[in-house]
Amino acid sequence: MRWIIRTVAALIGITVLGVAGVWLYLFVILPRDLPVPDLAVEATPARLERGEYLATAVYGCIYCHSERDWSLFGGPPKPGRIGAGGELFDQSVGLSGMIVAPNITPYHVADWSDGEIYRAIVSGLHKDGYAFFPIMPFDVYLYLDNEDIYSIIAYLRALEPIENDTPPRNPSRMMQMIGNLRALPHAPWEIDTSDPV
Repeated sequence: MRWIIRTVAALIGITVLGVAGVWLYLFVILPRDLPVPDLAVEATPARLERGEYLATAVYGCIYCHSERDWSLFGGPPKPGRIGAGGELFDQSVGLSGMIVAPNITPYHVADWSDGEIYRAIVSGLHKDGYAFFPIMPFDVYLYLDNEDIYSIIAYLRALEPIENDTPPRNPSRMMQMIGNLRALPHAPWEIDTSDPV
């Protein structure tokens, strides 16, 4: 009889330790603090033009990070609100928490380095170290050519600064866990992709 009690107690102890370990890993250890690449993007006319094209017509950065006019077909960004943030992702779109796409104009990102913006785009980590929920497809942006990322950064820097402070994010535990699991375990810009042969 005692061995049954000991076995049950051991199983409960292992379960508690396992749950604690998983919680510690998902909410304390992750996301990893990836290094910030040291770069300064030059805003050439070619980069500004390509960055606008990529951020609006290809990758949709501007559509999530702008106030949109849903009275018009496709909900285009409202004039004078490009990059100001405001697109809401909550229970109405199937999420268990709330995220408002932040302002990405120089009003909000002026104190971000180009390297911090680069890291956010390709690894899903905020300047302050927390992981983005993968509504932002950073796992796709990871494969962009560096020149395209530089062009997007140059374009964001050139946007009109719009004073708009979006509400703080309020992810559920599940959303936080998903974001942490999707954050990259390594800095992709530090990987040697040269042919070893």
